[in-house]
Amino acid sequence: MRYSSSIPEFSYKITFQLFPHDTHISLEMMRWLMWLSQILHLSLLLYSEVTSSSFPSSSSALLCSQDQSSALLQFKQLFTFSEDASSSCDEVGHHSYPKMESWKDATDCCSWDGVTCDSARGDVIGLDLSCSWLYGTIPSNTTLFLLSHLQHLNLALNDFNSSSISSRFGQFASLSYLNLSNSAFSGQVPYELSQLSQLASLDLSIFHLSLETSVVKRLVQNLTKLRDLHLDLSDMSSVSLTSFMNLSSSLMSLSLKSCELRGRLPDNIFRLPNLRELNLFGNSELTGIFPLSNWSNPLRFLDLSETAFSGELPKSIGNLKFLRQLVLNGCNFTGSVPASVGNLTQLTLLDISNNHFSGEIPSTLSNLRELSRLDLSNNNLSGPIPVSLSFLKDLTLIDLRQNNFGGEIPDLFPNLTKLTDAYMSDNQLTGLIPQGKQFATFQNDSYDDNLGLCGFPLSKQCTTDASPLTPPSIFQEDNDSMFASGFGWKAVLIGYGCGLVFGLAVGYVAFKTEKPHWLVRFVEGERNGKTRRPNNKRLGRRRS
Repeated sequence: MRYSSSIPEFSYKITFQLFPHDTHISLEMMRWLMWLSQILHLSLLLYSEVTSSSFPSSSSALLCSQDQSSALLQFKQLFTFSEDASSSCDEVGHHSYPKMESWKDATDCCSWDGVTCDSARGDVIGLDLSCSWLYGTIPSNTTLFLLSHLQHLNLALNDFNSSSISSRFGQFASLSYLNLSNSAFSGQVPYELSQLSQLASLDLSIFHLSLETSVVKRLVQNLTKLRDLHLDLSDMSSVSLTSFMNLSSSLMSLSLKSCELRGRLPDNIFRLPNLRELNLFGNSELTGIFPLSNWSNPLRFLDLSETAFSGELPKSIGNLKFLRQLVLNGCNFTGSVPASVGNLTQLTLLDISNNHFSGEIPSTLSNLRELSRLDLSNNNLSGPIPVSLSFLKDLTLIDLRQNNFGGEIPDLFPNLTKLTDAYMSDNQLTGLIPQGKQFATFQNDSYDDNLGLCGFPLSKQCTTDASPLTPPSIFQEDNDSMFASGFGWKAVLIGYGCGLVFGLAVGYVAFKTEKPHWLVRFVEGERNGKTRRPNNKRLGRRRS
């Protein structure tokens, strides 16, 4: 405040000293200097505020509280760092490194790698230690469980040495995200996890982990905000599938790969209104059927491969207009492929291999213009390969092996310029293999066991009017000239062979019985020159 009191008084004295006889000018000058002093005063106040916020006192420099910083440092002491503990990270495209090495005492824990804090209170609300080379165990008395404000916890892709999952994980009342996948936990999943009522995402995809029916029921009943539930590789062989009857309607992703599920899956799972991903791969004793009607939801990904699902594929499958990947490999589906599959215009992957589908490929598959991979192998499909498949310009793979397809390979297939893999072996295809572009890169095994196929890359050459794919042989040249009247080289060989056998037989009989008179006269006449042709005449006229 000293600036506002001194500057106006000083300006008043200057004004009257400079202009002692001009009152009007002195008053104007005084008002101008007073306004200028107020501007200067406000500028000094603003500067004071800025500098005070830029250089805080040592007592407020650390955002993270001392007790939470200490808890994290003690938690760090439980582990040794081993790259092998996170060796799976590269396989899934994640970079691994020891995040905890940046954790140092007397530094702000909110700046540590993998730690997230609430900006207002400084509480640790997020801990992402996935792919962090952690090797050790997490006992129930660890200081990790003192971080009561945690909302996000990711310990995936480490090695916790087959230790059990502590029941104290259920104490994080604010937790909305929990990922313990691929971290070498073992034993039973504690029922206390069902107390995490705020969870939106739970991933316990761990080999050697098991769940009981009672735990699954409580998880389903209590976690009403759950959007993602992944339990891949866990042992659920004793779980009653009725436990999944009341899954949250907010569920968007359900993955139960290779969980040893047994019995019939409740149909209501297919009808969950917000479900986008359903993966049941590798449950060989899991049965079920698709809804026959009123089946419409935002599914993007559906994988039932290597399950015991059976029956016909219903027409209602065509209602899944948002589906991007449909994988039904290795099931027991029968009947024809419904034409309604052509309604799935956003499909990029269609794999219905290793089933018992029969009949012809529906022409409606030509509607799947986004399709990049088509696998129909190991079925009982028949009929010609539809020419319309050549309109699928984004195809990189087409697999038609081990079916009963007949007829010729469509001539337009070489126009599939993105095609890198094509398999058509073990069918009844005939005719010339289309040539050019991508088809020039495929090997014999793409076409094996099609007795009627010919042309490159097979060693069997075509006998049609098609252009030869290799330099013509002597016999082929003869076919184009002296045998153009209809005799092929095979017919000539047969004639030579028959004539040779007949001549040898006659000669043998003649000389065995005695020399025949007509043969003697013919031979003697040759010797006497009776059959010699005159050589003094030219045939034909000389060209001018």
